[in-house]
Amino acid sequence: MTEWEKELLDIADNIARAMDRLRIWEDGSVYEIRQFVYGESNWSIQIYADHNPPHFHVKSPNIDACLTISDGELLRGGIDSATHKKIRYWLDQFNGRNQIVKCWNKFNPDNKLAI
Repeated sequence: MTEWEKELLDIADNIARAMDRLRIWEDGSVYEIRQFVYGESNWSIQIYADHNPPHFHVKSPNIDACLTISDGELLRGGIDSATHKKIRYWLDQFNGRNQIVKCWNKFNPDNKLAI
């Protein structure tokens, strides 16, 4: 690899880090760090390599929301109350929070949470 190619990869990597969720492989391909954690019928919970406060994303055709890991409170976006209740119940009753924390820690090593 030439110096110019190395410098170009460094620049691309810095841009990707600035965009939080993107990373660049040595071959130049771009990928988004995201992991599916849990889902039901028409919605899913996903974790990204992301910013504070620690949160997770809920996605569906009608939902695009971010909820806090600590208590499932809505940070931004919109979610219907029935789905919100199901997610909070899953967090508290089915070890969901621990699953989310493990994923958060995997993708956010500089901002780990206690399990």
